[in-house]
Amino acid sequence: MAIDARTEEFQHLELFDKFALFTNARIDRTTVPKGWYCYDFRGTGDDPGELRFIEESVVVNHSGSILMPEKLELPASGQLDAWDEFGFLDECDMTLREFCEVHDLPYPAEEEEFHIRPARPDEAGLFYAQHSNEPPVGRVTFVGDDAQEFTDAEAFLKCIREELPYFPTTGFRCEVLTDDPAVRKQVDDIFYDFFGEENPHQIEDYQNEPKQDMTFGGV
Repeated sequence: MAIDARTEEFQHLELFDKFALFTNARIDRTTVPKGWYCYDFRGTGDDPGELRFIEESVVVNHSGSILMPEKLELPASGQLDAWDEFGFLDECDMTLREFCEVHDLPYPAEEEEFHIRPARPDEAGLFYAQHSNEPPVGRVTFVGDDAQEFTDAEAFLKCIREELPYFPTTGFRCEVLTDDPAVRKQVDDIFYDFFGEENPHQIEDYQNEPKQDMTFGGV
């Protein structure tokens, strides 16, 4: 279960000459204050719990999360090697507010939540009828983990790119749930490229009904 960035107690950490807060748990991104940055640690195949690589978000081999007021410059690969680049400080566990006090930073203001409502009661049916849940575009699963569905195509494709290299040890699987030909082709492009081949199918092939001999993205 993801924790609240404002209420959790963290360990004090210094990495790449910047101060940060660390937790072994996942941080709920919706609780991260505006102007602050959250990253995940990824372990290695030999030691999933090792604090080795820093990425924007990690699904498999997540070994910790960090919260910090400064942005890290991640390389083009999206994976920053943190080997020998961080150390825990001796202070006791601290909250976000206590971290701000120690480093003389302004505590980030709480963001107000506004609820949009129809102007008149008789407009309620029309107002709420315009809002519906987006259908999922894809699903990923791992050994021992529940399935995770994506409604955002870019997030789904990003997850595939990041997790595909680890599928021999994580049991990564993906399933395309959308009929969007562009998304289906991009998924296949990722898989063909990973195995050193070029996707032989054109976008027109994905606009037809799936045929028995046509392979879509998946491991």
